[in-house]
Amino acid sequence: MSLLPSVERELMRAARAPVARSGAPVRTPWRPRRSGAMLAIAVSAVALMIGAGFLIALRGTPRGAPAAPAPRPSRGLFPGAPRSQRPDIGRDGYRCRPAPRNRYLPRAVGCVTVLRLPMVPGDPGDLVILYAQLGHRAAGGFPPGRFTLELVRPSGALARTRLPATDAPPGFVRAGNVNGVAGDELTMLLDDISSGDTYALVTAHAGRLVLVHPLLSAGGDSVFREGFACRRAPRPRVISRTMVLGDSQPVNGRWRWTVTSYTWHGATLRRVSRRTFTRRGLPGRSAMTRGVGCGRAMGSATG
Repeated sequence: MSLLPSVERELMRAARAPVARSGAPVRTPWRPRRSGAMLAIAVSAVALMIGAGFLIALRGTPRGAPAAPAPRPSRGLFPGAPRSQRPDIGRDGYRCRPAPRNRYLPRAVGCVTVLRLPMVPGDPGDLVILYAQLGHRAAGGFPPGRFTLELVRPSGALARTRLPATDAPPGFVRAGNVNGVAGDELTMLLDDISSGDTYALVTAHAGRLVLVHPLLSAGGDSVFREGFACRRAPRPRVISRTMVLGDSQPVNGRWRWTVTSYTWHGATLRRVSRRTFTRRGLPGRSAMTRGVGCGRAMGSATG
């Protein structure tokens, strides 16, 4: 068997291989192409960015819930708005503390109560402020004068209305939509006396803050009782009840009831029905309601 083919192959391989000065073949190290390396780095960076964004989205949105836009904070609409104050009630009567200077308030006012709620259709929230003009200082503080109700819109528009002069200070009782038009109405206590309290519904209408008439009453005594409520169906209306004990009748005797129904016409209540009947027995608390159905109940200081 001839070894010539094998020898020839070895000679050809040695001739093609690079030879160093020492005569040993030199192995050239492998070098990756630059274009391929740069492409791999770019792909890795994009993948990391996409993964980070996905993780942030998962942390911000609960599982199974679609992402929703963050609600507008109502407090951020009116920076520097005043805070509600607590009145002083002592043996000298009802007294107010002077309110700190504020761009939303006139000078020399006190007994401030602040609400934030959407009264005007389309507004994310409005600022409602109740305050009293202060008279001369007396024992225990400043007696309140006439109260004013003020509405400040996010656009800066301002509406005010002065409340009737009464013996007791007014206050917020309920807030909610009553007339079926977008925006909340207020139920306010205007006067508080032993024989019955006087209330008013307040609404924003045509750029004004309106005290809705007729005024409403609730409470009473052993011979005269009243109450009112709001209804939404079949159409928004207000129901007023008046109960009067008959002459020479015991408390559980015959009471004369008058039930009046009103519907909304703009910023007024229009009477649509009235019925009168006699019923035996003392009217209960269900007949003397103070604005049931006229929105959610509110505290005296909610700002």
